[in-house]
Amino acid sequence: MPSRCVQLLLPIGVTYTLLVLSIWNALIFLGPIISSKLQAKGDVTSRARMRVFTGMSKPPMDVGVPVRFKLLTVLKFHPHKTNATIVKTGPNNTDDIIIANKTESSSGSDDCTLNFEVTDQCISLIKGADVKTKPIIPRPHCTLGNLLKNCTRYRYAHGYEDKPVTSEELEYPVAFAIKMHTSPEQAEQLLRTIYRPHNVYCIHVDQKAEAGVFDTMKSIARCLDNVEVIDDRTTVVYMSSATIHAEMKCMKRLLESKVKWKYYINLAGQEFPLRTNLEIVMMLKRLNGANDIESYDHPRFQEWRFKKKFLITDGKLEQTNVDKEPFGYDIQMSKGSAYGMFKREFVQFVLTDDVARKLINWLNDTSSPEENLWATLNTLPWAPGGTYVETRQTFNTHASRALIWNWDRDVCHGTFVRSVCVFGSGDLKWLTSRPNVIANKFNNDLDPVPLDCLESWLHRRLVHPLLQTVDKHYIANLPHVKYYNNIDFSNLSTKYFQEKKRKWLKKHPWKLF
Repeated sequence: MPSRCVQLLLPIGVTYTLLVLSIWNALIFLGPIISSKLQAKGDVTSRARMRVFTGMSKPPMDVGVPVRFKLLTVLKFHPHKTNATIVKTGPNNTDDIIIANKTESSSGSDDCTLNFEVTDQCISLIKGADVKTKPIIPRPHCTLGNLLKNCTRYRYAHGYEDKPVTSEELEYPVAFAIKMHTSPEQAEQLLRTIYRPHNVYCIHVDQKAEAGVFDTMKSIARCLDNVEVIDDRTTVVYMSSATIHAEMKCMKRLLESKVKWKYYINLAGQEFPLRTNLEIVMMLKRLNGANDIESYDHPRFQEWRFKKKFLITDGKLEQTNVDKEPFGYDIQMSKGSAYGMFKREFVQFVLTDDVARKLINWLNDTSSPEENLWATLNTLPWAPGGTYVETRQTFNTHASRALIWNWDRDVCHGTFVRSVCVFGSGDLKWLTSRPNVIANKFNNDLDPVPLDCLESWLHRRLVHPLLQTVDKHYIANLPHVKYYNNIDFSNLSTKYFQEKKRKWLKKHPWKLF
């Protein structure tokens, strides 16, 4: 009897399996087509032609497309050709708006529209092919300076007004700060990639930078209402506290914005995102209110950085023989990255808390204080979004950044500058496989290919929202996320954190040295 049942059920099981496989294969091939249809049905909001996807019953975060499937799909399909408005300059510098196809290059010499299509060379590099000759990436003949003479032309040519945005993104605005000193073209490539009209952006240009760098960034801000450039600039000296003061100027400016952004992400002009804005929002929401700040106990062999006084001499930070007085509070100094993802309340805390202000002032004459400030403040019991758990780039528990130090196991195919890998074309496979948000760092003068390929790779995912996802397992296992998952902070009042601070101050009284 059992064998008879097997004979009857086996064909049904085989048929069912084949049916499931057929449906799966159909979804693989129809995924980009479905996403483009949803995009076509999106509502146009009042904010600079943003397209909001409303056709999906669930947000893209719930789709859960596997990373491998996502990458294969991205590399397999060509973008669907859609009509888009392209601006060309007519007689007397007037804007002649025409409808053309963005995937096709125009024969007109005035067409400066960027082509974001993923090239075959980029696909080979992302797959890890050993490309002996660097691929030639078509670059626009229009200079940034010429485009900025006409804001409408510039915005359309560089894709600022043709970015699909989901309702999930609109409800979760993000603030970005870019500190830079050179290469306005590379910084603009970073800006246009992370740009969304509902977010806010602040740019600080080093006072030492050439005048043309600052002027170019000011021209960009004049074309984009939600981009601010700091006029009262700081002269940034490498490894000095000037980096903190430049950062705080952007923090203050962005807090003054009418946009009630949720998180603050600080960037260097030579960094680049590995996630779309939607994916960044997905990751930030899964932090459950925690900051993503690298923080671990400061190594003893590097304590000279804050045990001796440092002074700026002839534009360089130099160590003196003068011992530095201890910090007034008995506090464990921590070390970490100068970059992270800070919740809004933590930024307010940095600017207003009296203990935070004292630490900032004390660090003024130390070396690399930006590597101590965020990491230490994040461990204070009343710091919004803070934790006392260890997060380290070495263990890949700092979700904000993907980078390679010269002592890491990962291989750098570019070159090392100040012990950090400046990525080359051969690093694209590694970069596109990382779960992190931002990669550090790139140099267009050394190799423009990685940035061009990453930009088109992100754009491919952007126009197919079903392909956008994050590594949920990676985020859920971050130590600071685990910590916040076990605590219901929504029921904790301001008085609770004030009491935490009161007890800490009682245990760590201020001392004068």
